[in-house]
Amino acid sequence: MPLTDTKIRTFKTPDKPVKLADGGGLHLYCSPIGRKYWRMNYAFEHKTKLLSFGEYPGITLQRAREKRMEARRLLDEGIDPGALKKAAKEAERAEITETFRNRRFYRKAPGHGHVPPGEVRIPDSRRQAHQPN
Repeated sequence: MPLTDTKIRTFKTPDKPVKLADGGGLHLYCSPIGRKYWRMNYAFEHKTKLLSFGEYPGITLQRAREKRMEARRLLDEGIDPGALKKAAKEAERAEITETFRNRRFYRKAPGHGHVPPGEVRIPDSRRQAHQPN
């Protein structure tokens, strides 16, 4: 029997982890500490896999079902939804890292205090004062 929003909201925190099935591989994983996560079991290339959609109530029942349908469409096209999600997350992380690197202070125009990473420059006045005779 499919889940309802009322059943999910009124579900008591279990003593051990419980899965409330909705159908099509979608279930709500309820942890003993009271958190509820949307997950989907699926098989890709003869391997059983688990895809996480997010935490309830941030992801509603309707949205979790939509995500399940999107994942099923990808599976029908021969695409692993877990691998696609992982690749998208890594691309986003790389973009954030690259943006951060472009904003570093040492990336100034040459001749205006530009110092490449790992190079230390001593001002001329100090250099003359510390030269051995």
